Amino acid sequence: MGPPSPLDRASQVGLVFLKPTASQLKQLLAGTVIDHLKISLSRTLDFFHPLAGRLAVIQNDDGTSSFFIDCNNAGVHFIHSIAHGTTVRDILDPGFVPRIVSSFFPLNGSLNCEGLSNPLLAVQVTELVDGFFIGCTMNHVVVDGTSFYHFLSSWSEIARGMEVVSQPPILKRWFPSDIQPPIRIPLNLQELELDAYRLPPPQFRERVFHFTKEKIAELKEKANFEMGTHRISSLQALAAHMWRSIMLCKGISEDQETTYIILIDSRARLQPPLPENYFGNAVYDVGFTTKVGLLVGKGPSRAALEMSSTKTSRKTRKPGVSSRGGLQIPGWPQRPLSPTTFSRLLARLGSMYTEMTWVGGGLWQCVEACLTCVMGR
Repeated sequence: MGPPSPLDRASQVGLVFLKPTASQLKQLLAGTVIDHLKISLSRTLDFFHPLAGRLAVIQNDDGTSSFFIDCNNAGVHFIHSIAHGTTVRDILDPGFVPRIVSSFFPLNGSLNCEGLSNPLLAVQVTELVDGFFIGCTMNHVVVDGTSFYHFLSSWSEIARGMEVVSQPPILKRWFPSDIQPPIRIPLNLQELELDAYRLPPPQFRERVFHFTKEKIAELKEKANFEMGTHRISSLQALAAHMWRSIMLCKGISEDQETTYIILIDSRARLQPPLPENYFGNAVYDVGFTTKVGLLVGKGPSRAALEMSSTKTSRKTRKPGVSSRGGLQIPGWPQRPLSPTTFSRLLARLGSMYTEMTWVGGGLWQCVEACLTCVMGR
């Protein structure tokens, strides 16, 4: 079994801000930016209380395990650190991401299954010479990317002085009619050796590529023109362009297969649709496989069209007895689970069998997250 993929680890988002001016400081909820962020975060969690809990497990009599979120108010982690001599420009200007940036995030390398003891949300505020870097780490089992940014937007509203969030999270769960909770997972926690599945520090340098609005529009227009359609979206055109570019740079043999996996938000695609502010996980993955030679030779437009066709077909499917929006219930593993399989299984639970009930003041929830897309082979 290989090491965990990004889907098996916590999701991270970093935000960079300049230090407030003298007039802006007067608008804070407290005397300092750090205290202001603490207070506003605490008030935001009043609306997103599952994030202040922990994953919990019940060992069933049949040897299986059932997982839920215990809303025990154990709290989130809030860390204040100082990067002496580091400016905002030191973070944003270099072509490659400075290695120091990784230290601005809490719970680096944390696996989803470690939410049994680790906080589901951790925030680290690093004070720079002329600004602040806010690093947020959230357990993928709890939310998807849409809900992650929903939380960040709500925190921003409270930090700006609002008493309530404009889009309260919808915590009501949905379950297929033939699924009887609790979900029983064939898992023995004592058999998990998590250290064997931790990724070593990256050996490659990271770089962020910025695509302007105009360039993305150009890619979209070109893809639709070449394919004689108007269905290809901006995301599909950009994803296909990135896929082909990466294959060109890696110099892979033309007869080798390459797979691109994209996570799709299913809120509006289900019938009936989920609310836009449904908080949890509502994504499903779609994989596209082709020969490297076909991808490089025929260009990204054809790959973008395939992505568009798949998303369109998924959107029109109706829920069946064991599915919603065409998402079929997978078979359970018939062997002991590794951390990788465990995290993926929790992801599947979140995608297709999300439930929430009260257990002694605790809230049952099992979901998974991914922000955008993951490159496969």
